[in-house]
Amino acid sequence: MKKIQLIIVIGTGILSFVLSFTVSRYVKKNQPILPPEAAATQTPGPQNTLDPQTQMLPRSLKAAAKESIDLGLTEQQLQGLIVDIRGRMQEYRSKEKYLAQEAERIQLAHQTLQEEIDQLNQLRNKLTALTQNLDTKEKQLKNTLLQIETLEQANFQRLGSTYDKMDAAQAGRILASMASGPQAPDAIKIFYYMSERAAAKVLGEIGSSQPELAAMISMKLKRVKESG
Repeated sequence: MKKIQLIIVIGTGILSFVLSFTVSRYVKKNQPILPPEAAATQTPGPQNTLDPQTQMLPRSLKAAAKESIDLGLTEQQLQGLIVDIRGRMQEYRSKEKYLAQEAERIQLAHQTLQEEIDQLNQLRNKLTALTQNLDTKEKQLKNTLLQIETLEQANFQRLGSTYDKMDAAQAGRILASMASGPQAPDAIKIFYYMSERAAAKVLGEIGSSQPELAAMISMKLKRVKESG
């Protein structure tokens, strides 16, 4: 709005200058040229007065009109000048009104744009939070997976076949000891490559004395993943 007000102030100044310049040129153009004899014998007449329409003009324009009368403009010429000035003033008011309407539209558009920006920022924040949540869950899932690398798959397959052939009680004691310590991942990998029947028997042996350990082994078996 400050820019619009500045434009209006500048326009008012320019209009005042144009009006003064127009009056001056109009006066000079229409000033009657009297012969020297007529000028010498001319007697001062009664002082000219402004008509009611001229009295309605602003102070600066009334002064210009009076100056025009003093300089010898006819009433018809003065009326034409007043009509011209009024037309310019009307044009200026129209432009001023148009600028005010444009300023209002710009303000409304700016407000609407700001609301849309705020909504987009809210959606972006929600999307960022959702992405971070998904990343956290993905990391948690990766941390719970037990990865069997390609190079070690053959070794654990042979161990699984070996424990398949062992007595269930003996295999259960060995694997339970491994699963209770730092070798727990290796114990889970061996169970993974054992046959379902043999693994069930061994888990049964472990569960009879250590049910919590058997439950942990069963849960870990769900998280085993082969590479490649």
